[in-house]
Amino acid sequence: MRVSFEVDNNRVKLYLIHEKTHFLGEFDVDEALSQIDELIKSLENTKKKIKEQTKFEPQKVWELLKEAKDVEDMIPIFNNLEESHRRQLAEFILSQVNIFKGAGAIFVEHYDPNSAKLFS
Repeated sequence: MRVSFEVDNNRVKLYLIHEKTHFLGEFDVDEALSQIDELIKSLENTKKKIKEQTKFEPQKVWELLKEAKDVEDMIPIFNNLEESHRRQLAEFILSQVNIFKGAGAIFVEHYDPNSAKLFS
């Protein structure tokens, strides 16, 4: 989904493009900015609802994380998770995964429990 606009004589025509183009209206600049702000708020609310409905499953994330070729690939994947998810995943790894070899050992070596982040 994307928003497109045209400016003509200090008027802004807004379009929402998602599979089809939807004309949202013609506005002055301040009205157009307000409309865009409303779209952003609506998208943020949708994102929040999706997150609330999506159950975090540490074991599935671990399956992806352990496929990283090295710690440098593992760090951005892990550190970009929400803090609560990082902590849940770390708890899963520390309690369910072999931390003496393989990806588990790499994780433990680079995990900081205070920040719940990985460091190289």
